[in-house]
Amino acid sequence: MDHNTDFEDIRPFHDHEVPAAINLLLRDPGFVMFTRFLFPTVNKSDLFRSFRTIQTVKEFQEKFALTAIDSIIKRTVKGLTYNGQNLLDKASSHLFISNHRDIILDSALLNYILFKNGFETSELAIGENLLLSPFITNVVKLNKSFTVMRNGSSRELYDYSKRLSAYIRYTLNEKNTSIWIAQREGRAKDCDDRTQVGLLKMLMMASEAMPGNALELLHIAPFSVSYEFDPCDMLKAVELYYKEKQLPYERTPEIDTESMLTGISGPKGRIHLEFTPRISDRDVPYDTEGNLNDWLKELANYIDQRIHQSYMLWPTNYAAYDMLHKTERFSGEYTADELAYFTKYLTEKAAMAPSDTDKDEIIRLMLVMYAFPLRNKLGI
Repeated sequence: MDHNTDFEDIRPFHDHEVPAAINLLLRDPGFVMFTRFLFPTVNKSDLFRSFRTIQTVKEFQEKFALTAIDSIIKRTVKGLTYNGQNLLDKASSHLFISNHRDIILDSALLNYILFKNGFETSELAIGENLLLSPFITNVVKLNKSFTVMRNGSSRELYDYSKRLSAYIRYTLNEKNTSIWIAQREGRAKDCDDRTQVGLLKMLMMASEAMPGNALELLHIAPFSVSYEFDPCDMLKAVELYYKEKQLPYERTPEIDTESMLTGISGPKGRIHLEFTPRISDRDVPYDTEGNLNDWLKELANYIDQRIHQSYMLWPTNYAAYDMLHKTERFSGEYTADELAYFTKYLTEKAAMAPSDTDKDEIIRLMLVMYAFPLRNKLGI
């Protein structure tokens, strides 16, 4: 396989493409507005002067992407914690698979933490549906993102999946570069985080080795990301509401843009990332006499267990369960003030939902979302 040509529509930018991409960004009105949104207190001339010196992907990440995440954390996060980074090997690549809450921040926080701890940053999977404008495409490709195609005929998607699988193998094993990919296509709107078997099938496609050996070469390292408050909770609840009621709902570019900006700018309370060790073939042994699909389901369940057990549960999760089930089972995990604040928060969020929605139902759906991490961790 000629890696210089077969991955052209998938791969991030190479260093030699960076200056031209930066020049395009600096002339793009959308990018100019985006920088004002990200860096409201920074002088635009000083910022752009710094951007013009960028020559490599690493410099772009340090001067723009990681700086932007630092700004977002300071403005919208009460505390960022993480654990388990000592389980990772700085000399080796990892395929980071996580639950998916926020379009941008899940992977951005991963790279922020990796960078802060002396690791190389990961390449990041992004759906083609989120490449909503030329400037977004340039920004994500500068930020080590590769494209996951979502549209096409069955044959086109099959052929693309084979190339994506080959690209991931190549990146992990030949470039020795880590990758982040969500455990499923799109965010789990109800927060019931489950790894899609189809994702694991795609990852296995490029390997001619036995499944157990193929698993070893993937270097899968699951991790969880836990938000105390999800800025997009009401938007997700509205989508669930329309689908439950079988009302018309179409994910438009405008909805995706709103979700991205809300996720960036909205208050998140505390956030925790918990890393777990790489999965080996000893964790999920493959029986050569067994069924491949059954083994992939077992692997998906094992990844889910890793993610579920490493959640950080917040007062919002405990309170949501009690409110949803009209119980005081977890009342010792939150104070009266925390319960009152969360109740007020949900009511105010529901009031912002479209006028054709039932606000009590929107609150119920948000409670389901906040309760699921607890249910999955405790198995209730």
